[in-house]
Amino acid sequence: MIIAIFILLIVIFAIVTAIDARNFTHTKNHQRKVNSSIDFGMEYLNNCILSSGRIICYKNIKKGINYGSELYSPIDQCCMIYSLLLLEQLLGIEDLKEKRLLASKYLIKEYIKKFERRKYAVVSRSNEDGNGSRLARVGASGMALAALSDLCGKGISLDKLTKIADFIISMQLPGGCFNSVYDLNSKSVVQNSDVMNYQGQAALGLLTLYEIYPNPKYIKAARKALLFLAYSRKEKENVPYDYWAMIATEKLFHHTLGRLTNDEIELLQEHMLQMTQHVVNNQIKNPDNPLCGGLTDDTRPAVIAPMIEGLISAFNCIEIENIDVRMPMMKAIYLGTNFLRHQQMQTGRMKGGLPYASDWREVGVPEEASMIKTESVCHAFNVWVKFQALFK
Repeated sequence: MIIAIFILLIVIFAIVTAIDARNFTHTKNHQRKVNSSIDFGMEYLNNCILSSGRIICYKNIKKGINYGSELYSPIDQCCMIYSLLLLEQLLGIEDLKEKRLLASKYLIKEYIKKFERRKYAVVSRSNEDGNGSRLARVGASGMALAALSDLCGKGISLDKLTKIADFIISMQLPGGCFNSVYDLNSKSVVQNSDVMNYQGQAALGLLTLYEIYPNPKYIKAARKALLFLAYSRKEKENVPYDYWAMIATEKLFHHTLGRLTNDEIELLQEHMLQMTQHVVNNQIKNPDNPLCGGLTDDTRPAVIAPMIEGLISAFNCIEIENIDVRMPMMKAIYLGTNFLRHQQMQTGRMKGGLPYASDWREVGVPEEASMIKTESVCHAFNVWVKFQALFK
């Protein structure tokens, strides 16, 4: 009897959450608008993939400002492929699958390199890092696993994927933190005190590889990295908004929720809530404000997009019955989604792109304000795709 009542309560909570969430979405009208943003984003990303498979990382809305092809980052290529893969996996849209495969082929051929006999990694070219070195990057290698693992046996071998994972794990310290860079010229680890983003990227890649090749060491390394971040930030008042850690934590919960202790689950949830409160508490909520959905201290689309993507992952990691926490998060997701829609270019040669800053039209702003970063477009695109997936 008690079990039946408990199940009934869970069902009621789920229904209430779904109803309240739909109140924020204005039903079909809002869904249609988000679909339009996805369509525009697909058009922009499609135009960023060259015939070689290499992507264009930077454009500018203002005519006359152009960037050379050497201004390129392999991790942006990984993020693009990852976004197109999400489109297929979450919404079943395969319109850009051939372009995804083309971009994947280029990444594999040009940037995934072997070194030290049994390791592979995403290795930058010596002219791309500004110091003449060839650098193997943990974050980029993690994103390569996240982007390419579904091609196992169809474009990249399992052996190569597992050796990328071996490189990532070899860079992990006993406490769980990953070193970020290995210099192939000097054959040494480059010390880096910044732990933002690449920890989560590495964990996400290992967890994605685990889905096709369930070696427990991948789960173990990812779990250690994410718990390291949560422990190290537990007592801090100002926690950096580490959106890749949030995205990786969602995947960790998906695979290991039953194997994490209650204390570990609570710690990881609290880590995410520490970060999400900045958005929930500082979001512009006045619908008459044209920047509604941005933050009171930051309205740059390039900043807001990954924050909302991380917020969606955090939302998915909070128990469905915890309405008091989930509903403010859902409202923030809705407002953030709308903000990004309104910032997206709707017409013209940059249709589908998002400017770096919302004030790019103003006189005297720096050139960067009107820059479109492909990485930022990918984050906004992921937001719209994941938002639609919430209501499938």
